[in-house]
Formats: sequence, C-alpha cells, structure tokens
Amino acid sequence: MIEAGIKDFGDGIKILAGGHEHFRWPLEIHATRFTSTAIKAIEQAGGRALAVYHSPEDLRRLRDPERAWRKDPEAAMKQFSLPRRLKDQLFYREPSNRGYLAPGASLSDGFKRIYEMPQHI
Repeated sequence: MIEAGIKDFGDGIKILAGGHEHFRWPLEIHATRFTSTAIKAIEQAGGRALAVYHSPEDLRRLRDPERAWRKDPEAAMKQFSLPRRLKDQLFYREPSNRGYLAPGASLSDGFKRIYEMPQHI
C-alpha cells in the first residue's frame, strides 16, 4: 500500500469490498480490518486476508520508514507491538475477523520477525 502511494493511514487501513467483482488475483493482504464481504472476495480468489494490529507508532514507521530510520535506527527496526486494549486483543484473536492472534492463524517466519507475538503462537 505504501508503494501505491497510500500514506494517510489514520487508525489503520480497513479493506472494503467495493469493486470486489473485479478481484481475481490470489493475494495475501495484511490490513487493520476487513469487511466480511472483502474477506469473502479475497478468499474466493484464492488469497488470504489477515487482520494485524498496528499501534500509532507502528503506523508512523510504516508511513515514512526513511524518516523513522533517520530519527532512531534502533526503534525503526523493532517489532510491531501487540494490542494493549482488551477490545483490540479480542478482535485480533477472533478467527472470523481473520485476526493474526486467532487460534490456528499462521504467519510466515518473515512476518513472525516483524510482529511481536505471544509465546503461545
């Protein structure tokens, strides 16, 4: 999304289903949230939707990684945080939301290095 020029994340990015009838490619999409129709369209095309949490600090690092690196190289390399609020923890643990903390959810080894993960996953 950053490579496409999307830089205004606000509280994250929610994937909507507008234009879903044209979605035909199997992509793995990581976003803050998805509508149920978007999840269905992505999965029907053979792709995967994964809802992942990003703190405001994480979103700033994603929005401008070069600036984050110049400001603090060590902080720019740290893992993305776990959700702190109970509401967010419950959301990302829910399989129907395609949460990355849900039982049975799997992250590739590369993403496990990016996201801070509890020990049980």
